[in-house]
Amino acid sequence: MANRARAARLAWRERGLRVGTINVAGLTQLKTALLTDLMRRLCLDIMGVTETWEGRCQPDHVPGYTFVGRPRRGGQGGGVGFYISQALAPLTTLHTSPSLPEALWLEVAGARPAFVGLVYLPPASVASAQAADATMAALQTDIAAFQSRGRVVVMGDFNSRIGRAAAPAAHVGAWGVDERPDAAGSALTRLMQATDLYALNGRTPSPSPAHHAPEYTRPSLKRRPDRAIAEDIAVMDYMLAPREWALGGRDAPACRLMVESSRRVDGADHLLLHTLLPHACAPRRAPARCAGPSRPRVEKLTTPTADRKAHEDAYQEAIKQRLGAYEDSVAGLLSQVESGALTPLQA
Repeated sequence: MANRARAARLAWRERGLRVGTINVAGLTQLKTALLTDLMRRLCLDIMGVTETWEGRCQPDHVPGYTFVGRPRRGGQGGGVGFYISQALAPLTTLHTSPSLPEALWLEVAGARPAFVGLVYLPPASVASAQAADATMAALQTDIAAFQSRGRVVVMGDFNSRIGRAAAPAAHVGAWGVDERPDAAGSALTRLMQATDLYALNGRTPSPSPAHHAPEYTRPSLKRRPDRAIAEDIAVMDYMLAPREWALGGRDAPACRLMVESSRRVDGADHLLLHTLLPHACAPRRAPARCAGPSRPRVEKLTTPTADRKAHEDAYQEAIKQRLGAYEDSVAGLLSQVESGALTPLQA
């Protein structure tokens, strides 16, 4: 098991960190089984799940993963949680925000830590405009705090439509499904501009003008027995990443967002989206141990017993040579004084 974990850590240095998210609308046993199959097929290191309904549904154990969740307080539905690869779990630290009851942050160790945030924002019909503004302000505060320590990626169900951008390098993708943003989408766009985060959604052009972009995350808001209404597809789940990861740079290409439209979780009206983050994980350095509160531990440098005698002999010989050089120098000075070549003051 230890060798497998070590091999996984070495692999992260080469391939990066694969993360995903989905709104499951209740983490039932059936959905957990389907989700487990997707996680294994995609080799996900971190899986963010929104609307776990943890008060009503009890998340099942998934072999190879550790689940950490945060249920909604004082109500049914909602809730967020992470499935973390057990090989990655020792390199992570969980953070919670007191001002965001349905948000979790996962810190992943590295030369520069990465902070993966998972957020669920209720629809505008549920949350008031004042509550939505307060949530955005709290989220911006958390993002800014973590950005001072490392790179930040935020994902989840934002229940927002951010529309399209006129330029590919904007904070919003140029090939989004929705033409215009709604009020929640405009607030999310302002958040991205304030924190300099970029949506990975809408960065891939459509195959044809008549074909919708493959990055929608909710297939349809209404269903009919014969077909799903194509006009009702929407993007409500997002991944927000730093500029160098969203648009690419000298060291790494841009992250490409993938949506599993052909592999769905039955009973969930959202699709799973995932990407590969160019983050090289590194184990944390263990803090120095202390023998007591005011007595730091001191370790002596030792030499193997077989070579100790040779080291001691070489050390003594070096001392003899240095002393011999000093004796020769002093003797030379004394002889010059005795011969009158130097006076004691000059010497």
